Amino acid sequence: MRVLVTGSSGFVGSHLVEELVRRKYTVRVLLRSAGIPKWFRDLPLEIVIAGYNDAGALRKAVDKVDIIFHVGGVTKALTPAGYLEGNALPTKALLDAVVAAKTRLKRFVLVSSHAMIGPVGSATESSCEDDVPHPVEEYGRSKLAAELVARSYSHLVPVTIVRPPTVYGPRDVDCLEIFKMIKNGINLYYGNAKKYTSLIYVDDLVEGMIRAAISPQAVSRAYFICNDEAVTWREFQTAVKKVMKRRALTLHVPACTTRIAVFFGELAMKCTKRPVILNREKAKLGRPRFWIASNKRARRELRFEPKHSMEEGLAITYRWYLDNGWL
Repeated sequence: MRVLVTGSSGFVGSHLVEELVRRKYTVRVLLRSAGIPKWFRDLPLEIVIAGYNDAGALRKAVDKVDIIFHVGGVTKALTPAGYLEGNALPTKALLDAVVAAKTRLKRFVLVSSHAMIGPVGSATESSCEDDVPHPVEEYGRSKLAAELVARSYSHLVPVTIVRPPTVYGPRDVDCLEIFKMIKNGINLYYGNAKKYTSLIYVDDLVEGMIRAAISPQAVSRAYFICNDEAVTWREFQTAVKKVMKRRALTLHVPACTTRIAVFFGELAMKCTKRPVILNREKAKLGRPRFWIASNKRARRELRFEPKHSMEEGLAITYRWYLDNGWL
């Protein structure tokens, strides 16, 4: 089958592309510019250069495609409109192209986010796919908007939605910062040591995405692809120290100090007109204590089972960082 992947140059998208090629799919990647990521230089890929505002180019990109994995999106933006422009509008543009091209698409897989449904109230609860969404910031609201767009086309296109939680693995730049910090002998918490998050190692997420794409039962369904148990950030960072075999000075900085970092982050955005990771919206995302999701539906309907424990996934990630000169 021929598969189109958007967001293919990103962390999750690049791993998905590699696995699809390994499974002998014909893989077409949608790129916004002519630069090809180094991960792809030896892969047999069809390259399509197109922007989401180019309807003609998008129709060519989706032509004669069996499955679309829409992984592309933005995690930071200057304004609320910027989140919608990066997440909801491209989803609509792709689906419009599918309808206009009259391609007989077998599945449109939208990669959404746990952020669209919001946190839960305690460590004994977990989000389920049919919970009423209550996103706490603009990124989550834009992912919810993208899901609503996709569902509005479900009478024309077979749609499946995948909602990852915190994803880690090789090429992840966010997890890299924790490894760098511990390498420098510091184990720092910004009031988040006891906060919970659901996790997934990137290869396990890719497996869940592919299962969702080919399962007949998954049409018009949404799935949390995550590990069985959530962990605290203290547990996660302790596991990082263990795989690195490093000791580090543990420091607990009050959560209120994040406001100072956010202030300077917002100031930098105003001056440079470029989004940064330390901003007001990310602070809202980090405030809740319990970002916990349930994978029971994915286990039941997709026969999904995470293969990597947190320790195994972190060990693989650490070796990759070392081998590729990231640490």
